[in-house]
Amino acid sequence: MRRFFRGITHFFFEVGSGPKKRVFFDTPARYQICVQGKIKKDWSDRLEGMIVNPQQKRKGSWKDAFTANLAPKIVSFVLVGVLWMFIGGQPNVEVWITIPLEYRNMPASMEIVGEMANRLEVGIRGPRTMISSLAPDQVKAHLDLAQGQPGVNNFRLTPENVRSPLGTEVTKIVPSSVRIRLEEVKSRFIPVKAHLVGKLSYPLRLRTVTVDPPSLVLLGPAGVLKKVREIFTEPVELGEVKENTQIPVSVEISSPQLRLGPDQPSQVTVYIHVEKGG
Repeated sequence: MRRFFRGITHFFFEVGSGPKKRVFFDTPARYQICVQGKIKKDWSDRLEGMIVNPQQKRKGSWKDAFTANLAPKIVSFVLVGVLWMFIGGQPNVEVWITIPLEYRNMPASMEIVGEMANRLEVGIRGPRTMISSLAPDQVKAHLDLAQGQPGVNNFRLTPENVRSPLGTEVTKIVPSSVRIRLEEVKSRFIPVKAHLVGKLSYPLRLRTVTVDPPSLVLLGPAGVLKKVREIFTEPVELGEVKENTQIPVSVEISSPQLRLGPDQPSQVTVYIHVEKGG
């Protein structure tokens, strides 16, 4: 804490526990006193009208930034150096691991058709301690399909397609390339048919069977969609029908690459009309 004592011709400063300094003001002049620390503006009266103008502390130089907290910086530098020498001095070993292949940036208007590679065999080399603790989820592979074109595409795989821990390197990839067929996504109305199973109880006989809505919009690869002529509902058991009835049922889409279009209902209604036989 700083204390100020007023004298007749001088000011006497005592700063903390440091040495005491006496400054004389015995001749007319303009004096500027710079004090390290903080002085409130209302101290002007206590200093016989001196103007108190607090100023912000001058920013430290690059030398201050370098020397500040010097001990922790030296310790960190030494630890990094020791760790680097420990890892760098170890012999490199290589291991083979199996990892999944992720496909990214699929063009919105296309889909993959047919078989595709889902896993890769990758050779990883690095210091023994790192390789021995390497987990499969630390290595990931991806393939960017943004530049894919309709038809058959051959993509070459390089170490850039594989992300491995720092300090290791990818030595081999099997397979070294993948072949993918891309097709444009199309939509089409497909008729819906009721899937009837069993028989009506005697003496009933089937008069009419209708489905509402009679067709649904399906989406999928153009080549797959082109082969579809109709889709069916889930099985409807005729043995349980005793009179004219309507039954809500879901539709079954056999191909995993086809799906219902936007705003299409997942269920349809099957209307069954029966009559008594003679």
